[in-house]
Amino acid sequence: MLLSACILMLFLCSCLCSNLTFYVAEEQDAGTLVGDIAANLNLNYDKQTADTSLISFNLIGVADLFNVTKAGKLYTTQKLDAESLCVYDTQCFKMIRVIFRENRKNENFLKIKIVIQDVNDYSPEFPKGEIYLRFLETDGEGTKKFLLNAIDKDVGEANSRISYQIINDYEGTFGLVTSKRVDGTDNLEIVLKEMLDREVQETYKLQIIATDNGVPSRRGKMDVQISVIDANDNPPIFSQNTYNVFINSSHRIDKPVFVLSAHDLDYGDNSKISYKFGSKTSEAAKHNFRLNEITGEIYHKGKFSLGENQNYKLFVEARDGGKPFLSSITLVHISIVSKHNNPPVIEISFVSRITEETTVISEDIKVGNFIAFVKVTDDDTGENGEVECQLNHPKFQLQILGSKEYKITVKEAVDREKNSDFRVTMACEDNGSPALRSIKNFSVKVTDVNDVPPKFSKDSFRFLIKENESPNFPVGYMEATDPDEGEGGKLSYLILNNHQNLFPFKISNGGFISTTTSLDREIKDFYQFQVLVKDNGTSSLNSTTNVTVEVMDVNDNAPYFTSPNVESVTLNVHYLPLSNNEITVFKASDKDTPRNAFLKYGIYQGNDKKLFALNSRTGVLSFARMVYQNDAGEYKLVVLVEDSGIPVLSATASATLRLTVSNDAPKIKATAESSDKDWIDMNWMIIIVAGVVIVSVAIVISVTVCIIKYCKSKNRLSAERSSSSNHSQREMSQLISDNYHPATMVRNLPRMHNTNASFIDPRTEFFHGAPSQTWRECKSPSSRQRGPIPTPICPPN
Repeated sequence: MLLSACILMLFLCSCLCSNLTFYVAEEQDAGTLVGDIAANLNLNYDKQTADTSLISFNLIGVADLFNVTKAGKLYTTQKLDAESLCVYDTQCFKMIRVIFRENRKNENFLKIKIVIQDVNDYSPEFPKGEIYLRFLETDGEGTKKFLLNAIDKDVGEANSRISYQIINDYEGTFGLVTSKRVDGTDNLEIVLKEMLDREVQETYKLQIIATDNGVPSRRGKMDVQISVIDANDNPPIFSQNTYNVFINSSHRIDKPVFVLSAHDLDYGDNSKISYKFGSKTSEAAKHNFRLNEITGEIYHKGKFSLGENQNYKLFVEARDGGKPFLSSITLVHISIVSKHNNPPVIEISFVSRITEETTVISEDIKVGNFIAFVKVTDDDTGENGEVECQLNHPKFQLQILGSKEYKITVKEAVDREKNSDFRVTMACEDNGSPALRSIKNFSVKVTDVNDVPPKFSKDSFRFLIKENESPNFPVGYMEATDPDEGEGGKLSYLILNNHQNLFPFKISNGGFISTTTSLDREIKDFYQFQVLVKDNGTSSLNSTTNVTVEVMDVNDNAPYFTSPNVESVTLNVHYLPLSNNEITVFKASDKDTPRNAFLKYGIYQGNDKKLFALNSRTGVLSFARMVYQNDAGEYKLVVLVEDSGIPVLSATASATLRLTVSNDAPKIKATAESSDKDWIDMNWMIIIVAGVVIVSVAIVISVTVCIIKYCKSKNRLSAERSSSSNHSQREMSQLISDNYHPATMVRNLPRMHNTNASFIDPRTEFFHGAPSQTWRECKSPSSRQRGPIPTPICPPN
């Protein structure tokens, strides 16, 4: 007995210097034997001879998971689940304390570690059973696409460790690459081993197998559909992997604690980012904070308790809008502090500074160039020192460089001709309660670059000018504008012509076109050329336009005869009865335009017998009456042609007609004195009319005298009637006086030239059966003369 006790004490002393460790598998039924404490203490004694009442074991604390018998047997009290008892631990264990009594006197404490062995009861699971990927047809070898990683809920290191395998029929096309993220989860990527050709194959079907390291191993799968189109190949990227945020304990719940901002280089839906808490975020953090999944704003849900943890870790995942989405994770450390709140201070340093609040940029500045550096200072800590800055302007933007440091860059190209001065406002606001805000205004002036070519007011110009004007006569004005300023807006003009020395036009720097010499429409009536306008900028810009100058006619050319083509011609004319009355045709021409070249013909001299007629339009000379035998002889006619210009110009031609008359023509006595006889008859007519007038006047006077004598013998009424008769006498006397001086009747014959007549080509029909015309000399010419006739002509009386 004594020997057994000594042996027991010896082994007990050796066990007291180290803890006991037992292992038990999870998911065993309640009452499962974990281990024998006594046996592990090597208390091997003869149970038949030893007094077991001298040794006892008792559990310290509540037996919620384990229980110890007095004999030292360790049992479970319920089914153990390692995943709920130990979250993300590398080894799941629980510690218990046991009192060991010997001989009812000596008490010793045992610290026992019970390792709960994880059973591989969970398979790796992908968030989705099937995903779709798209590759650009031009994606090269090594192009990677992110995949959703699998999650194994087991806590055992081996059971939760996942390996991935790709199964496909395109081993030479796709591969699989895995890496670890900051939170320990897998970063899974599929990689191209060769370029894809959509024309060869448009879709691929792959399968990703996730296998854990348990015994036996479990596996999960995810089908991957790949389309060869376009790809979301850029995940969202945070500016920092870790953010440290300090907020006031009384921070307003409607103000964000912090705003996360991730950038995605893709565009469209692929660049739309949403935010969510990562799986590593604790329930306590989720209980106190909420996340706006669209804006990335983090809010706290209410007031913080005094005894509550004042530091929180938030794992935030940023997902883009691609299909499948790509993601990145960042860690936000939030610390609760209580400090005074001061407004932020904004300091702007311009690249090109004019004044403290004015900068200058060139009109050709590139998009993305920075124009100013911004530093924001807020000496507060925590939330009061967190500052958000904004610059809302269509031409400029604010980009973050670091903590409270920014740069202002050009967002959109500027055009000085549209706007040469911009007013920009930058605002910064801290997250204190109440939030304090600072505003900084500055101006951006744009300097000009010669980037706009001059422009004419019209696409083409047309000018009219009369011929014979003196040199330097103005033709027209060409207007061009250039919105550039300085030398870039000063314009000069140049006529583009291959024969500059012979060209009759010039242009001034103001755009006025004038002549260099007198123009002659009969030489050239139409000019076409180009005018160039250019500015005086460093890189001169120019434009051209077409110019047309039409020379208007002036009646400066007298008509001339073309038939006959000599001034005097002799014709032998033989007249036969019943023959055609036409003798010959006089033709003339005029170098002026038809308006001034409508010609009229007439016989000026030599037609005393009224034997000939000349058609005023056609110039046809014919007999005007019946021809008698005694009309035979020689006639010298002077034919006149007159144009329709202002003033009227004319030309003459002489024609000698030697007329012979057939014996078959009628005979008539010659009346050479017929003109004198007619003149005598006219004199007799005048004498007879004068005699009738004299007799009439005498009768009127006699009647008047009788009336006067009769009226004197009457009464007053008769006197009044006599007075009325005197009035009639005066009227009658006036009539007598008028009759005594008879007015000479004058025929106002119209001239050949009618200024109201339309100008018609003399070769076309104008007057049908136009009568012949003869003219007489005027005593004094009233218009400019050209041609062989020294004096103008007038119609006969």
